[in-house]
Amino acid sequence: ARRLFGEACATRQDFSRFGPAFAAGLEILTPGDGAIVRMERSGNVLPLKATATDVLLRGRRRRLISLQNIATELNDQELAAWQTVIRVMAHEVMNSLTPITSLASTARDHVGEVIAHMPEDAPARAGLADAAEALDTLARRSQGLLQFVHNHRRLTKRMVAQIQIVPLRRVFSRLQRLLAEELKARDILLTLAVEPETLEAAADIDLLDQALINLVRNAIEALRDTPSGRITLTAWQERGGRAAIAVRDNGPGIPVDQREKVFVPFFTTKRQGSGIGLSLVRQIAALHGGSVTIGEAEGGGATVTIRL
Repeated sequence: ARRLFGEACATRQDFSRFGPAFAAGLEILTPGDGAIVRMERSGNVLPLKATATDVLLRGRRRRLISLQNIATELNDQELAAWQTVIRVMAHEVMNSLTPITSLASTARDHVGEVIAHMPEDAPARAGLADAAEALDTLARRSQGLLQFVHNHRRLTKRMVAQIQIVPLRRVFSRLQRLLAEELKARDILLTLAVEPETLEAAADIDLLDQALINLVRNAIEALRDTPSGRITLTAWQERGGRAAIAVRDNGPGIPVDQREKVFVPFFTTKRQGSGIGLSLVRQIAALHGGSVTIGEAEGGGATVTIRL
């Protein structure tokens, strides 16, 4: 309860600070009932399963409400639904696009050969040149769509986490070396902080690297139009012993109404984004029994936090 609410709530009205829908949802619960209520906290929405029962305490009837965090379960269900949709879509689209791409490329090459052997003043030359250009456009766009579908099929691949004890300072240092050239090219300062310095996490090192690379590259893209760009990579130990990692930037931030949408496959706020980066990050966090949240960074910008 303290992890959810912080200081104890003394009255029903105190619940309203977690959002009117949350307070109303608890108010209508009756003994034996269950419902999903959503708590607004630090700019994020936390789904909770609420159940109610009545107890007799010192001669007085009390309403006891149990709250269970079901964010992980809902994320797992949502991910499974998206994987099914993408799997079916990819199968149907690739079945149709593959022969179209092949035929368009073959036809373009044939037309090109015909043009190459035609006299410069042949009447049909201009028309065939237009046809070759149209076929080239068709082949390139079909190939682009195939690549788009291929990229999103990564979300449907079953990942298995090989858990080991990972020193987070070492993970951060390796990431800094890997992205040094990209950061230098954009004149972005990357700052690392691990508290305590010896902090370790139980994680799949390759999947954790992949998640953090996605998040840092997202931050780099967000800082495209921001002078004196800064990214901070922080790790700390929360109460209960679990590790948390945050990627903060001083860019424009992510609007509140888009903070859940960015986890949806195909949705992107970037100029040339695929819309799968944050979906993969959430999937990796779920494999570790964790979660991903988005909030505001102090002084402006965005903060993406992974809790393992």
